[in-house]
Amino acid sequence: MTSVGSHELSPDLQERLKEALGSYDELQLLLYARGQPGPWTMQDASRRLHLEEQPLDNALACLLEAGFLWTVEDSGPEKRFTYRPSSPALAELTERLAETLDRDPLYLFDLMNRHALERLRTSAARTFASAFVLGRKKDG
Repeated sequence: MTSVGSHELSPDLQERLKEALGSYDELQLLLYARGQPGPWTMQDASRRLHLEEQPLDNALACLLEAGFLWTVEDSGPEKRFTYRPSSPALAELTERLAETLDRDPLYLFDLMNRHALERLRTSAARTFASAFVLGRKKDG
């Protein structure tokens, strides 16, 4: 059995990371949201993270769908968001990601790169395989 160093994520957390986060923009936004004492707007996050609107919108949508963030009700004309993981597992993942990024950012970036390459290879294999699937003959 391989031991996990103090800065490394356990295999379970690595799997949760692979399922929950797909980009560095998502990681940045997640850690930004975790550090905010109250609700924040997209404009707040954009200024702080120096991210353009489109990548930030994509990251926000993914984090909302994954259950890391929530939209604050009755937030006025500009939507406001808050960090509120929907499960203890997501909260634990966020805490460990923050710790790992502080201790060994290269480890975390390498891990996320490996996950991205795995997703790309899987997608390419599916695309290749679907090229050989023959359509049904049409009756008529």
